[in-house]
Amino acid sequence: MFRNPLQLRLKKLSPQQLQLFMLVLCERMAINYGFFALNTEQKVNFDKFKQIMNLLWESLSVKNVQINFDGQLEKLELLIPQESDYSIYAVHPAIDACEALSEALHAKLTDDVLEHALSVSQISLKTVCDVYLAEHDIEITEAEANELEPIKDEWDNQWEIFRLILDTPFSASFVKELKEEVSQIKESQIGLFLS
Repeated sequence: MFRNPLQLRLKKLSPQQLQLFMLVLCERMAINYGFFALNTEQKVNFDKFKQIMNLLWESLSVKNVQINFDGQLEKLELLIPQESDYSIYAVHPAIDACEALSEALHAKLTDDVLEHALSVSQISLKTVCDVYLAEHDIEITEAEANELEPIKDEWDNQWEIFRLILDTPFSASFVKELKEEVSQIKESQIGLFLS
């Protein structure tokens, strides 16, 4: 696990703000899932993945909306690729994206939203680190991993997301604006693009 400089700061966010933090990170990771799905001719799975994401966004912007989060978890389980079925590296970030989305869904079913937000943060960092290690064919310690430039960049990105959410009063309109802004991002946290 990475040393998490956001851990204490995330405690300042309300449960709704923590949900928003997770969703922004999940949106960035969703590109990794989309890249995998489109390169393995599974666009329909990416569409289903995005539908689950959209329901989570809706849960934060539409008052009293009724969503069966257990049912969404079951749908997500069917979308998780089996690592052993694929020889392309993209399966790993795709699995991480599913794990992060699962954490965001589980956060809707529990009172411990902070724990799930920290997990999503760690999953995003793990994806960045794993890609770096695979590209450079090296093994390093946790302390060394925390000093890698891509990890520092990911911390900076997560910090910016945290600050924006902390400094902006929570409202349905803010959620919708942030969703729109995030949906315009076409590059994931590991540099994958969707055309």
